[in-house]
Amino acid sequence: MAKKFRFHEFADLFPLLEGVEFEKLVADIHENGLREDIVVHDSKILDGRNRYRACRAAGVEPRYRTYNGDTSPWGLLRFVVSANLRRRHLAKDVLAVCAAEAEDLISRLATAAKEKQRQAGGDKRSAARRKPLEEKIPQAIDGHERAPQVRTQLAEIFGTNERYVGDAIRLRKEQPDVVEEIKRGTKRLSRVKADEKKKARIAELREHSNLVSQKAPPKVLEKLKYACILVDASWYSGENDTNWIDVTGGMPIEDYAANDAMIFVRTGGSRIAAGRAESLIGRWGFLLIDEHLLLKGVVDRRGRFFRQTVEEVVVGVRGKPQWPGQKPDGLVQCPPGKVHRLIETLTPFADNLRLELFSQRPRKGWVCWADGKEPVAA
Repeated sequence: MAKKFRFHEFADLFPLLEGVEFEKLVADIHENGLREDIVVHDSKILDGRNRYRACRAAGVEPRYRTYNGDTSPWGLLRFVVSANLRRRHLAKDVLAVCAAEAEDLISRLATAAKEKQRQAGGDKRSAARRKPLEEKIPQAIDGHERAPQVRTQLAEIFGTNERYVGDAIRLRKEQPDVVEEIKRGTKRLSRVKADEKKKARIAELREHSNLVSQKAPPKVLEKLKYACILVDASWYSGENDTNWIDVTGGMPIEDYAANDAMIFVRTGGSRIAAGRAESLIGRWGFLLIDEHLLLKGVVDRRGRFFRQTVEEVVVGVRGKPQWPGQKPDGLVQCPPGKVHRLIETLTPFADNLRLELFSQRPRKGWVCWADGKEPVAA
């Protein structure tokens, strides 16, 4: 039976064939024999691990040939990568993980080479051998100024994105289990990064929510009583499109409103958020009178399951504000950036006493409060 070989460290950078793909290879070798020799270096399989396993499974005697190319670490790595990319179609994120593992392997080789030099002694003969050895094996990578150059070279060799390689290197240290899933193809690097970004945003949102609950908007807002109030914190949305409600729920908005006033609460396109906003304006002392639908004109990809093209603006009233002469249609083609102009046409009685909470920029005719900053009027 076939001689047992260990796999070379560079060969192990790539995931093994499993499942149906491996079964197909076994069947092909059983029927047609081994088409391509298995490459061996230093008594280890450098290329052909899957063919070797398939031969053993199919009961076929493997054929071997000795590697006769560049035996430096970079030479071996280039050969292994080239051989795998020629036969296999691997995703860019899988290749990035392989490149990250290659960086670690090369770093360990450098450390081992230095230790070997140290054990050899500090005589002149050892010093003479040091320079050619260092030329073959890059020096330590982590924290070393040459690290960016090494990663750039690895990205080029593996044919992937340098930024992906950097992300994979970081994930190997922080979430090794996730990296294994990416390598097996059960998880995508882009999805992992998106989840990380989302979690960071949620953490930021929760921290902000705690700050708001402890410190309400400046008292200066209470000096004027506003006939028109726009609450627009939906752009804070993280993983849950209703998180912004937790930010605004404890704010004393009723203290900022005139006796006769209207309030508009943007919901960001989530019907669940719209439902909670309806109860929220009641808590602030307003009576729900309607829901205004805005056609965004473009698809909003923040929707949970369906991508949204409509955003609800929940409308409430306090006292008896003077209504505009003609009531608007309930469904209006209005991009989100134009909603202020629409509200101004609905509230001519406000006479520039309009307040926007969680504003992203100053607006003419509005007093704007933005995320804990002093209110500004434009």
